[in-house]
Amino acid sequence: MSNISKDTTKNNSSLTLKDIDFDIGERNKCTVSCSDTNDASIPLLPYNFPIKKTGLNHLGNTYYLNSVLQALFMTKSSRNGVISCNKDFPELFLKIQELFVLLQFSKKVSLSPLEISELSRAPGVLVGHQHDSSEFLGFLFNKLQDQENTFNFSCNFSEESGEAFTTLVQTFFSSKMLTVSRCLICGTESDRVDLFRELQLSFPNTNYCQNQTVQSLLEPVIHCY
Repeated sequence: MSNISKDTTKNNSSLTLKDIDFDIGERNKCTVSCSDTNDASIPLLPYNFPIKKTGLNHLGNTYYLNSVLQALFMTKSSRNGVISCNKDFPELFLKIQELFVLLQFSKKVSLSPLEISELSRAPGVLVGHQHDSSEFLGFLFNKLQDQENTFNFSCNFSEESGEAFTTLVQTFFSSKMLTVSRCLICGTESDRVDLFRELQLSFPNTNYCQNQTVQSLLEPVIHCY
């Protein structure tokens, strides 16, 4: 259960993490500090925690923005990852974090992503015009990463890892692809690890193989040269 304070009668843009009083029980409860208050805390959502359906207000052909935000929120790993960070962030990331918490716990039917829309608007993007969701997602990730590099902060920094800097986008929204090359004669192997945010899949002709699944396309592939 969650309780919303009386401050929620204000405009949506004035809502912050400290406007919400959380109580989801002690089981699987893990708390982290809010970024804008010293005594409040928010819980990491258990993976089996029910997700309440709260919409995003239409701001004038902002379907591309709303669909991206809802998709990121409904992905458990990215939602919990974003909410779990408890240090100072660039403003855009902080607004996305606040929206994710409000989407889960607010009793409102819908919320306004106006501040995120203004902070994430790409140069040349006309207000009220439709845009491609995939292109916007790529721009959003690039903007978040650029802001964090400028901000010179990473909540996943580790001197022992050998990596000088790992951004939040790399931590929560990127995956690693391992490419291993092995000589079939001498057995010598070499490997390379690449970070990626978009996974390009080559789907076969449906008339050729109708039982092909996306999972099968993710299986290791051996090329003989």
